[in-house]
Amino acid sequence: MQPSVQKVAEIISTDLAMTAKILQVVNSAFFGLVRKINNPKEAVMLLGTETIKALVLSVKIFSQFNQKKFAWFNFDELFNHSMSVSMFAQTISRQEHLDAALVNNALMAGMFHDLGKLILVTNFQEPYQKVLTEAGKTQQNLWDLEFERFGTSHAEIGAYLMGLWGLEYPVIEAIAFHHRPGKSLSNSTGLLTAVHFGDAFDRLKKDPNDLNGKNGLRQLDQGYLDNLGVAGRINDWQTVCNELTERKV
Repeated sequence: MQPSVQKVAEIISTDLAMTAKILQVVNSAFFGLVRKINNPKEAVMLLGTETIKALVLSVKIFSQFNQKKFAWFNFDELFNHSMSVSMFAQTISRQEHLDAALVNNALMAGMFHDLGKLILVTNFQEPYQKVLTEAGKTQQNLWDLEFERFGTSHAEIGAYLMGLWGLEYPVIEAIAFHHRPGKSLSNSTGLLTAVHFGDAFDRLKKDPNDLNGKNGLRQLDQGYLDNLGVAGRINDWQTVCNELTERKV
């Protein structure tokens, strides 16, 4: 049974720090709301329980990390990237007319697609800092360097953790294969497709030197998209995601 709006709002309100952060995020450019939301009940009523659930869980996770202790890693940047990917993934899920459950889960999949990075940051500080530095200098894929150093990548680590937490399989699959969807057993357009594109698109938007879009979208697995028969949808996805971005500004 779905919890009532009032009950969800009351639970959030018991944590003042959580309430403040949720309202900050809800009123940010990510959601592009036409009016300011002043309390958790309004937020739940306007965005729905599934969206609030993803936000609460993500805010709770990110709040556990001390930026001063890990000054070499930008947690806010990762949070903002994760938020953007979640919004893009949900937009594409709707565009492709996925069923309601998948559309709802798109936010969760997008929010936690890079969760494994937090595990690597906090448990392997020195070696992971070196991996991030090398990726930045050489333009090599971060996940390839992670495999060389740790024998796995942030994608698999995050998916494993989400599995332990009991999240649904489409979410776990999207997290596990978001960089290499062709390695999955998926043969239909779903959350994995949406998160894979959303991640690549957000990195494209954040690269001011990539005016032609070649660097960001080079991370797309064209073979995977071809096999699904959706490679021709890329321009449409870019259009709807650009429209979403413009509404956020």
